[in-house]
Amino acid sequence: YTAGAKRARFDSDGLKFGTDSAAANALDDYEEGTFQANIKFGGASANIAHTQYAGRYTKVGRLVTCSFVISLSNKGTSTGDATINALPFTSTNDSEDRMWGLVTHFSPMTNVTSQIVLYNTTNETKIGLYDCSSTGVTAITDSNFADNTMIRGFIQYHAA
Repeated sequence: YTAGAKRARFDSDGLKFGTDSAAANALDDYEEGTFQANIKFGGASANIAHTQYAGRYTKVGRLVTCSFVISLSNKGTSTGDATINALPFTSTNDSEDRMWGLVTHFSPMTNVTSQIVLYNTTNETKIGLYDCSSTGVTAITDSNFADNTMIRGFIQYHAA
């Protein structure tokens, strides 16, 4: 122990640091786990086949950080906007606090002109995919995917 160092202590409210005694500031939740991330188009998954669909998450307090990989062997027959589904926790119902993330690798995909951004509003366990270029934001749809598309990325949000 050195002078000025912060000490941590655990009590019935959770982990507290330094001289903070407020229950609201205590770290009372930590969790790691897996989830089965999957793709849907227009909210449906007719005939979609995966060679891999996996996700990992860490939840510290209400902050959830997820990584995922989804590999298709058949994109199926559903049409519409693409979403990543089955996130491990429902997002907070707060319009000022949105879900966000990035697809860090994708191949093959057609007519994607820039970084794929993940975004959604509130009270959800799914997140949308968007092509964000200098000319605007366009929803990623089934037409951007091939039967063998693979995507990897991460998502971060506050749980309800």
